[in-house]
Amino acid sequence: MVPTSTSAIDLINFSQGIAQLNLGYLGISVLILGFLGGVFAYFNIKPLKDALEKQERTIEELKKEAQGLLTLSAEQSEKTLKDFRAHQSKLLIATFEQQNERLKLETANKIQEVEKILSTKIEKTSEDKDIKLREIILSEAKNHSATLEKELTLRITTVKESITKEVSQIKSVNTSLKSSIKKLDEKVKELQVYKYHKEGQMGAIILSIELLKDAVDEYLENKKLFGVAGMPLEEAFSYRPKARLEELIKEIGDLKLEQDYISQIDEQLSRLAGETTFLTLIDQLKEKLK
Repeated sequence: MVPTSTSAIDLINFSQGIAQLNLGYLGISVLILGFLGGVFAYFNIKPLKDALEKQERTIEELKKEAQGLLTLSAEQSEKTLKDFRAHQSKLLIATFEQQNERLKLETANKIQEVEKILSTKIEKTSEDKDIKLREIILSEAKNHSATLEKELTLRITTVKESITKEVSQIKSVNTSLKSSIKKLDEKVKELQVYKYHKEGQMGAIILSIELLKDAVDEYLENKKLFGVAGMPLEEAFSYRPKARLEELIKEIGDLKLEQDYISQIDEQLSRLAGETTFLTLIDQLKEKLK
């Protein structure tokens, strides 16, 4: 009986040793797998994460640089426009004053010539000359005056036409500059919408409402100048409001807007009331505002 008991104890001890050995191997395996997982993450996931972060920083830097350049360009354009207006105003005033002084001088010279002629002829006419001669002299003086008046009128008309032409040219340049500044301002707003959209901020919706207002203003102004509702010409001006309506619908998404923003949007939609071109988009936008 004793040998059998000893064998059983040895068997139990042997089994415990095997179990401890298996646990040791299991721990080593877990450590090895953990180490391999860390190496995999370091050489595969971390470079990908670093690349994505670097790309995001590059995009932000490019946006900031573009916005800075656009802002600087807008300021420079505004300053150039002011300087141009001031220069043209001074130039017009100087030109007008020069023309005016020259006309005054020429008028004074003509009057002096007439007075000299009259004086000479009157001096040559004695008191006992016939009254008829005096009438002839007076008639001649009137003719000189009429000729002088015509010359002055012609010169004044020429100066006015010249100044009107210069003013028209200045207005044309001003219109072109205003259009460029307006387009630049619109581009800045579009970049800001993109930035706020990426950051998930309300600024994207606020600026989208402003862009919609600008597009509606431009559409109604062009239609007033070049066409009436229902005519094919209307389609030529509708692309910008359509694009702004689509962008605003996309920006709102599933958000619930405050009443102030809803009122601003309703105001612009009411300005497009009766415009069949935008009915579908207007209905979609109103559905978003409910």
